[in-house]
Amino acid sequence: MFRDHLFPLIETAKTAGKVTDLITWENVAIYLFWVYEVLTHQEELGHARERMEEDFRWLLKERNAALFGPYQKNPLARYHSEKQFVAAQDSMLRVRKTCCYSYKLRDGEALRCSTCPQTCNVKQRKGVR
Repeated sequence: MFRDHLFPLIETAKTAGKVTDLITWENVAIYLFWVYEVLTHQEELGHARERMEEDFRWLLKERNAALFGPYQKNPLARYHSEKQFVAAQDSMLRVRKTCCYSYKLRDGEALRCSTCPQTCNVKQRKGVR
């Protein structure tokens, strides 16, 4: 799925839209992490939850870099980190490592993502728990 389908899309976006693969892979990672977090917190999963958590850990291993394309390092693993408390958002968040530049769109400041490294880093200094 990643190497044969997603990697070509990321390469096309990089070329056509002049978007770095770092930003694109982080976007993929954010949604993939969210899906696993949502699914593994469902009570009715029972033993399937353990399998999903195991699959998620496996997916992030460096030795699986080739699953994503011609990479030496796993492009998802670099974006996995513990969530941090961001006081201004009063939430535990996994702060992005790259900016997605959504704020550059028309009326973009209102669209700035809640995990933006440009704003969260400032906010973190004011109150990390």
